[in-house]
Amino acid sequence: MIHPTPEQACPGCGSRLTRASEVSGRRGPKPGDMCLCYRCGAKLQFGEGLKLKLLTPEDIKNLKPVELAALRNAVEAVLLWALTRPEILHEVPTAGLGANLGR
Repeated sequence: MIHPTPEQACPGCGSRLTRASEVSGRRGPKPGDMCLCYRCGAKLQFGEGLKLKLLTPEDIKNLKPVELAALRNAVEAVLLWALTRPEILHEVPTAGLGANLGR
C-alpha cells in the first residue's frame, strides 16, 4: 500500500519524495520508521513531522537484529527492482522504491 508523505528532498540525492510504500502492515509511516530513497537507495528514517534524515552508521549499528534484517531485505528488493528500471539506473548509480520499514 502506498501512503502520502510531506513533500521533501531526499537528504542523500535531493530527489523529490512524496510517498512511501509499505513492506509490512497496512499503516502509513510514523516517526522512527525507516525507508529507502526511490532514486539513490539512501537508508532514511522518518522523524517528527515525517521529516527524513539519513541513517548514520551508528543508527544502523543500534538496530535490533529483526530491523537490520528487514533493512537488508528492503535494500536487496530495491536493487532488484532498479534492474528493471534502466531509465532510473542511467540517472543514479543505485536506485530504489520507497519502502516503509515499520517498526
